[in-house]
Amino acid sequence: TVEFTQLKDVTDLTENPLKSTHTGVIFSRGGVVSDDAAYVYFAENVQVGTLAYADGPSELINTAVISGTPVTTVIKAVAVRLRTAPAASGLVCVSGDTNILGVTGCTARLTGTETQGARQVAITVTVGGLAHDVLFRVHTLQTLTLSTESTSLRAIAGLMDNTDRSCE
Repeated sequence: TVEFTQLKDVTDLTENPLKSTHTGVIFSRGGVVSDDAAYVYFAENVQVGTLAYADGPSELINTAVISGTPVTTVIKAVAVRLRTAPAASGLVCVSGDTNILGVTGCTARLTGTETQGARQVAITVTVGGLAHDVLFRVHTLQTLTLSTESTSLRAIAGLMDNTDRSCE
C-alpha cells in the first residue's frame, strides 16, 4: 500500500480530488507499485492546442443582399489540454477579409454589404494565446438584368382567372 502524506489540489484523471489518507496502487513509469516507494510524476493541465469549428454551415450563400436578413454561423472552440478538452471561453475571432465575410463576437455574419465571395476565407479564432483558422466558402448572388423588346405584358394561357374582378 502506498500512502500520500500531503496532497494539495491534486485530482485523478476523472477530476476527483485525492486525499492524503488515500491508499492504493500506483501505476508509475516503472510499473505497478503497491507496497514500496514510487515516484509520482505530475504535469500541469496546460492548453496545448485549440480546435475551433463552425457550429453550422461553413458554406454560405449571401442571400442577405436580397432579403436584408443576415446569414450567420456560430463559431465554437474546444481547448485541447494535456488531460482534458473543455469548451473554450474567451474566444477572439477575426475575419481574414471583411469584404467577403464579417464577424461579430464569434459569429460569422453576412449582412449584404460584402462586395465579393470566395472559395476560401478564414476566421482566425484565438484562445489562450493559441490560434486556429475556421474556413468558410462564400457564394454571392450576381446581378441579373432582364430586358425585352416588347413593353406590353400579355396573359399567359391557362393562368388567367376570369372570375377574379380585383384587377379591373
